[in-house]
Amino acid sequence: MPLFLRQRDLDLFNTMTRDLVDDVIEIPIFLYKLAINSMQRDDLYGDSVEKIYYNPVQLYGLISHDDESQDNTEIGLDMSQKIKANFQRDVLRTANVYPELGDILEWNHAFYEIDNINENQLEAGIHTDQSWSYNIECSAHMARRSKLQIEPFRVGGEI
Repeated sequence: MPLFLRQRDLDLFNTMTRDLVDDVIEIPIFLYKLAINSMQRDDLYGDSVEKIYYNPVQLYGLISHDDESQDNTEIGLDMSQKIKANFQRDVLRTANVYPELGDILEWNHAFYEIDNINENQLEAGIHTDQSWSYNIECSAHMARRSKLQIEPFRVGGEI
C-alpha cells in the first residue's frame, strides 16, 4: 500500500463513488452475458450459429459515446456508434458479474457488443503488490438487433 493511502481511505472513496453513480447520475446499463454452455456448436469449426444470452443484469455506470453515424449501403441505412462504459469493480463484484468480449450492453434503447476491456486504472495511480484495478472500461460498438435475437419481434398490429 502507498504510504499515505490506507484501507479506510479506499473504503470511503468506494462508498462515495458508488453513491454518486447509483443515486445521483443513475445511468442504467443492462449487461447480457453469453450463455456459452447452452449454445449448439457447428461440427466443422466449433462456432455457434445462434448466440444465446442470459437474462440481463442491471448495473449503474458512466457512459461516454461518439455521435451516431449513418452509412448508406446497398440494403439501406446502417447506424453505427461506439461507446465506452465504465463500471466500478466493487459494483461488478457485488452483482457477481464480469463483462467479457462478446457480451452485450443495452443503453439508451440500443445494443452494443463489447470489443475491448481495459483495467488499468489503479488505486491512487500507484502499482503495488496489493493494488487492484479500480475501474473497468468496456469499449463497444452498436450491434444489429436482428442478429442478437434478444428482443421478441413485433407481430401484427402490436406497438
